[in-house]
Amino acid sequence: MKKKCFLFALIIIIGFSISSCSNQESTPIEFFGEFSYGECVYINPLSSATLDYMTEKNEGLGLIEIEAELFQITFQDEELSHLQTPIYTETEIDLYINNGFNINIQSFLSTVIKRTDIYIGDEYQGYSLFTNTDTIYLAQIKYLGENNDWAVWSIYQLQ
Repeated sequence: MKKKCFLFALIIIIGFSISSCSNQESTPIEFFGEFSYGECVYINPLSSATLDYMTEKNEGLGLIEIEAELFQITFQDEELSHLQTPIYTETEIDLYINNGFNINIQSFLSTVIKRTDIYIGDEYQGYSLFTNTDTIYLAQIKYLGENNDWAVWSIYQLQ
């Protein structure tokens, strides 16, 4: 009887140890703060730009402010987006988010732990934050018209 109790207790301890280790590895970083554009890791195939060009053009520039009561993007002194009282909504990561434009995006999305969409009220604003254990990415997702198609237009690593 003592052996069974000891084995049962040992299994519980090992189970808790394993689950707490896996939780620590998969917990994404917090995304509040001030950032600038880093590497462009994805650009929609409909764009005439390349990843290298977009990275060179934007890296280290811009100010992306992500706070509980404000989401704002300023680029070269021009305010591109100013959202007061945004609602940050965790959303399921969809490997087929791009409605047929999946070139190079599925491998990126497979590394992401969390997707957070930005809303004002119940209206999606076209921006999503993707996070993994050590990196934050900002995606611009555009409405392409027919059939309620939304497609990822660009994804930048934030620094």
